[in-house]
Amino acid sequence: MWHKVLELILLALILLALIFKLPIRAVEVQGEMVYVEVPVEVPVEVEVLVEVPVETLIEVPIELREFESLGELEGWLDENIGPIVFIGSTNLSSPLSDPRFDCDDYAERLQKRALNNGYYMSLQLVEDGHIFGIEVLDMPEAHMGCLTMIGNDIYYIEPLPPNKAIIRVASRD
Repeated sequence: MWHKVLELILLALILLALIFKLPIRAVEVQGEMVYVEVPVEVPVEVEVLVEVPVETLIEVPIELREFESLGELEGWLDENIGPIVFIGSTNLSSPLSDPRFDCDDYAERLQKRALNNGYYMSLQLVEDGHIFGIEVLDMPEAHMGCLTMIGNDIYYIEPLPPNKAIIRVASRD
């Protein structure tokens, strides 16, 4: 009778394996026991550690310096003053007419370039065309330019390309 029960159990296990599409590797009968080897996938969580190289940005302070001479400043300006052309602009023949860029955009760009190259340069508001009582522009409205120093002299720089100018406006003494 036990053999009949074992046969039924074996048949039930085989049917379950077929229903659940489990491959049967081996069936073994030992006395009153039936062993059925069915591989089963068991989900296991595994923690994997991976070393990833990381780039670190280190800010190194630049020691700022003055321009050595008027010639050095003029040469530097020739390389760094130019029109800002907006990508997608429809008016490439006259980029200075693009209303998205005005004097302060040009002055800020020039100042950033100077600082990136290690030179002192500041922004300067021009009111009624004058700085320290010296006329630098024939323009009644507010305008933005730059200031820099060479030796004892302070110079105003007009950052707009067609009006490029370097004008001595003061002395440090």
